[in-house]
Amino acid sequence: MAGVQVLVGWAAPDPADLDRLPAGDPVLPRLRRLARPADAARSATVRRVAAEVLAVATGSGVVGSGVIGQRCVRCGADDHGRPVVVGPVGWSVSLAHADAWCLAAVAPRPVGVDVESVAVLAGLDRSGALLSMATRFTDADDRARWAGAPTEERVAGIGAAWVAFEARAKLDGRGLHRRPDEHPPAAPTLALDVGAGAYAAVAVLPDGAVPSTW
Repeated sequence: MAGVQVLVGWAAPDPADLDRLPAGDPVLPRLRRLARPADAARSATVRRVAAEVLAVATGSGVVGSGVIGQRCVRCGADDHGRPVVVGPVGWSVSLAHADAWCLAAVAPRPVGVDVESVAVLAGLDRSGALLSMATRFTDADDRARWAGAPTEERVAGIGAAWVAFEARAKLDGRGLHRRPDEHPPAAPTLALDVGAGAYAAVAVLPDGAVPSTW
């Protein structure tokens, strides 16, 4: 992406990854409290994928040489919030997971990645919620076109727009915690091919741009 090294990896969720997390990982207690084992598995696997991608990005080749932590931009807590690279310095990380996809992106600038399941999007479309959600990241002309489009075309169009929007929204650590009329940072965004069944995108903050903070 415009000369910026952005590495993305993904994997299917593996319940065994929960036991592979370091005992001192601040996120571990929260993951063990999750009511659904599938949610814990996705969260654990995406952190394992992030560690693997970071090892490749830094050239260390040693998984675990870089530590993936978290830091909430609102309260400063380290057991939730935006994922951060604790070490080595100079790298940013973003995580996303949905159904059978666990994605991690690493770059030397603020980076955001998102993935959404086609099955979930189709369910939202059947309930009428998908087109309503699109008001946050599409204009009226697009929504009018999608409203009259065949189901598959509508789900594909809104799904692709949604993951691109959320990837950019993660660049400043705020995600969707912003006013409905407030747009995420402008940034180059690339659609990712993660196979049939999901839409995914990655965004990276342009050189010289500064992410906003709360």
